[in-house]
Amino acid sequence: MNYNPTFDALYGTITDVRNNGKLDESYCFRGKKRRYIQVWDAEERPLLVSGTGTKTESVNDGKRNLTLIYKDSILVSCYSIRKAENDTIYHKTDKIASPKEGFNAFTPKLAEAISYPILAQLVGKEGLVYISFFVEKNGKLSEIKPTTNEGFRMEAKALKQLAKLPPWHPATFQGRPVKSEYTLPIRYKLVD
Repeated sequence: MNYNPTFDALYGTITDVRNNGKLDESYCFRGKKRRYIQVWDAEERPLLVSGTGTKTESVNDGKRNLTLIYKDSILVSCYSIRKAENDTIYHKTDKIASPKEGFNAFTPKLAEAISYPILAQLVGKEGLVYISFFVEKNGKLSEIKPTTNEGFRMEAKALKQLAKLPPWHPATFQGRPVKSEYTLPIRYKLVD
């Protein structure tokens, strides 16, 4: 859903299928533009009429209800509602959540703050860890947790520093701050 410069030259049609082989969605790319041709529910019933419709499904073993809203073949809204927590997380926003100092200043500052685990250095272990968290409406980071397990306390070192971070600028949707989910990759690389 996020723009990538390599999309500029992307042209074609893609049809995704579910794990059980049933149709999920069909869309086409024309450079930066993504247009949905059709989306289907779990029973393969088409949901879009003239490119407009809504798809709702249960995800994460029933812990979330995901809703996607399409208008004129464009995905205009995507959010999930967590049942137990009774909250809404926006996945498609007008503006993504970001550190107050901006990503260009944030990334090197975070890299400097995270110490390389000593045992990993001794054995020459490098790794890529992913840390997932929510950015609340007020910008506070919550539910910070790893989604990988590289070992050697790599995730623990990253979690420790992320827990100390000040609030971010929250994501916005239709001009208002919303709760969003963010996954941050952190690479551990040895240098000579």
